[in-house]
Amino acid sequence: MPENGEFEIWQKLRLYGKEIDLHAKRLRQAREKCRPFMPLQQERYETLREEQVEHLDWMLYRFAKMQDSMAQKLFPYALAMLENDENWLNRPFIDLLNRMERIDLLPDARKWRSLRGVRNMIAHDYETMPDKAVATLNDIYEASERLFEIWAHIRHYLQERKLL
Repeated sequence: MPENGEFEIWQKLRLYGKEIDLHAKRLRQAREKCRPFMPLQQERYETLREEQVEHLDWMLYRFAKMQDSMAQKLFPYALAMLENDENWLNRPFIDLLNRMERIDLLPDARKWRSLRGVRNMIAHDYETMPDKAVATLNDIYEASERLFEIWAHIRHYLQERKLL
């Protein structure tokens, strides 16, 4: 267990790990509900039932939430604990990615940035353009597997150091 000064950071890191586990669990559930009609084609997309659209929305939401929780919460707190330096809580994100890659907390920063690009597609109003919607949904469905792999690596790394 960490020293007194680190205890609050450690507690938050553990809380964020549990939060990400929950997002991962829900994202897996959503993917499972979507599996029968994935990958999508435009014709299929245009005839989706309301329930199927809800599953896709659930998948998009959990993908974004999982990634946001990792980037905005877990990454800075993990580095603050690992490096024993609270300044990581306020450093630019690119610095976090570079340091995480250097210490092998993040296996490949380029893959993370690629996932962020996929995640940012959600922010655009893709539903009015079926061809873009289909591409976005298929990309996120596939990218979620890479997100699970990254989380598994980070989780294992932190567990080995008794931080999660």
